[in-house]
Amino acid sequence: MVSLYAVLLVAGAGLAAFFYNYYQRQSALPKTPARCPVMEKNATNPLGQKSNPNARAEEEAKKKAETNSYKKLYYEVQNLENFPESLPFARQTLLSLLRQAVLNAKLQSDSQPNILKLGEDHSPERLAAFMAGMRHKTHVNWTNYQQRRQAGGGPEMFADRDAARQWIKENAPLQLVDGAWVARVHNITTPFALRGITKNAWQTYCEELGDGELDKNHCHIYRELCRSVGHEFPDQNDVDFIHPRHGLDSDRVWRASAGHLLISLFPNDFLPEILGFNLHYESLAPGTLKAAHELPEFGISGYYFAVHICIDNADSGHSAMAEATINAYIEHVRKTGIMDIKEAWRRVQAGFLLSEYLDGDEDLSKYRDAVADMIHTKAGVAGEVHCTSRARIGGRKLTDWFSHDTLSSVSSSCWKDDFITALTRSKPWVYPGDSERGLLLKELSWKGRMFGAFTHNEVECLRTWIDLLDDDPARVEEKYWKLIGRADNLKSLQWDATPTAGSLMSADVDAATVHPAFPPQMAIPAAAPSSSSSSEFVPSSPLQITSRQQINLDVLLPLWFMHPCILEQIVMSPYRTTRPLGSSVLQLLRAESGYMPESSGVAGMDEQRRDPESLIPSLTELGLEICRKHNLPEPTCLKDVLQSRSSVGSSSSAAASVDFAYVVLSWAARPIENGPFLLGLSRSFLDVEEYVSAAADQGLLLLSRQGREGLESMIERKRNSFERILTLMRSESRGIEKFNAGYALGRQKLEEFLV
Repeated sequence: MVSLYAVLLVAGAGLAAFFYNYYQRQSALPKTPARCPVMEKNATNPLGQKSNPNARAEEEAKKKAETNSYKKLYYEVQNLENFPESLPFARQTLLSLLRQAVLNAKLQSDSQPNILKLGEDHSPERLAAFMAGMRHKTHVNWTNYQQRRQAGGGPEMFADRDAARQWIKENAPLQLVDGAWVARVHNITTPFALRGITKNAWQTYCEELGDGELDKNHCHIYRELCRSVGHEFPDQNDVDFIHPRHGLDSDRVWRASAGHLLISLFPNDFLPEILGFNLHYESLAPGTLKAAHELPEFGISGYYFAVHICIDNADSGHSAMAEATINAYIEHVRKTGIMDIKEAWRRVQAGFLLSEYLDGDEDLSKYRDAVADMIHTKAGVAGEVHCTSRARIGGRKLTDWFSHDTLSSVSSSCWKDDFITALTRSKPWVYPGDSERGLLLKELSWKGRMFGAFTHNEVECLRTWIDLLDDDPARVEEKYWKLIGRADNLKSLQWDATPTAGSLMSADVDAATVHPAFPPQMAIPAAAPSSSSSSEFVPSSPLQITSRQQINLDVLLPLWFMHPCILEQIVMSPYRTTRPLGSSVLQLLRAESGYMPESSGVAGMDEQRRDPESLIPSLTELGLEICRKHNLPEPTCLKDVLQSRSSVGSSSSAAASVDFAYVVLSWAARPIENGPFLLGLSRSFLDVEEYVSAAADQGLLLLSRQGREGLESMIERKRNSFERILTLMRSESRGIEKFNAGYALGRQKLEEFLV
């Protein structure tokens, strides 16, 4: 068969020039073309076939369907315990977005900053220089803007107050989940060796949420901004939030909002991508500067944006923290060999590019238009040279498509729509989503019969267009890993393929390793009436240790390492921290995680720079110290702790302790359903912490002096948090009974295991 474009040896100008010319003409093209006569029965179309006049309409319908899927994910991910079946699709969507972002970046012009230009070898110096270059570009942009304003120019982001109000409303879905991209990065299933790195990433989340101080919570501040300009929305977890009646209809914003929630959803599999995403999103953007400057000109507070300008600074703020965390992570990979170091860096780059992609208004249909335009241009000079070709596109000979009569009888936009639609469906030339499989790219490559007919950039544009045509859900995982060049054949992943909903909800899923996971939930036992009916909370007396008692560490350690999980999922959706109760829970978790106490300011890089010997350990670090002090094998993750004490030869009490730990993990995965109960259960474990601290008084030295002092400080912070939580629950007259039930059950089990 004669090749498709065998004699198209008169290739046009390069892709850069092509894009420039294309966008210059773009505004003149009809957005929804009228019915095109190209393929109607006439002298130039002897086959008498009809075109699809609705190609653009189909594209718009597809785009609308994608937006609706993003809105659905936005709702379901924030109510994950009610929609665990959405997880496979959520993962596929994340992988698809990552792949789109990388493919899009590969075709950026040489004049644009592009993290891919840093190469496949990570260098802290090159990364720092790249980020400095981005900041310089932003500063130049801002200086030029200020000069225009000082010269008498008006506001550039907003034409008037109504435009500013509309912009604030349009961006609400995104700004109301501020910090979500790192919400799950630091959790009970995180390998212990990585917890120092993930802790530094999760610090950003805490600070986005005001470190538990509601007035400093960025989501709360933005909601107040919306109210100040007349926009009142339901909570983001309410299905009403995504209803069209609110006028939240920006495709770009919904895509970005879903992306921010999805990137953190599978932290054990996508940590490099999360860290890269964090670096880009915490970089200062020109739009933030302009919004902070222009909103007050219309009588609207710009403080939300001013806060981000300051807190994201590259010296001591979130941008500096993000860069330092990436460098620490890559160094950890280099030292431990947990994955190929080049692969780790490529994945960091992919995450960076995803944030960049979501942050912009890139429309991937530009590749469709670009391909159609370049082929139309070449068709005009090809003339009748394809007369001997038997190749058909959409059932028509190439001579019919490329004839002068056809090209002159219809508008160029109509011809492009029809041809590109037909080419999309023309196997074996094009296989949607797989450029390497089709003949078109093979014939355009060296030794192909069309080599030289298209420039290198034009071939890459074709390749990207084909690869973006279809993200087959069954292959999107494979395609992403292939694109970034996995070296270990998926062995470092908790799943070697997209998990099924059933696998994440089955009794076999290991909630000590997999996040998120929803194993079957054991029914919460009914507590004794005396402990559950009271509207007041009365703690039990301390757990007693006799002078002759030996603490069974095989029983204690599963409970100790597990119990940080109890409350952590309560705050994994930002909206849950925009109420005083959620903010208090965040402060309690900060104490458990070993962060410095809250202050009137922001810790920023102070947290990462502080003396590692300072007396602010996490619960996990204290558990590891107990293991070391008693010459026990040091676990690498929660699963190690539980597995080693449920094996053959373990005592029945140790096995029972492990069983209870898994039961608690199943309850903790459902914070909406079990919230007050989990709070009470967590309060019972404060008694265990006091029990461990007091053991020294009986000569049982579970911790070093420094460890005990750190634990005592944590206990005090947690006790204060629980007092605030109980005060709030009393004021709202709800949940105390369930709190008491959780506490009573926890104490019953702890006394059964430990006393």
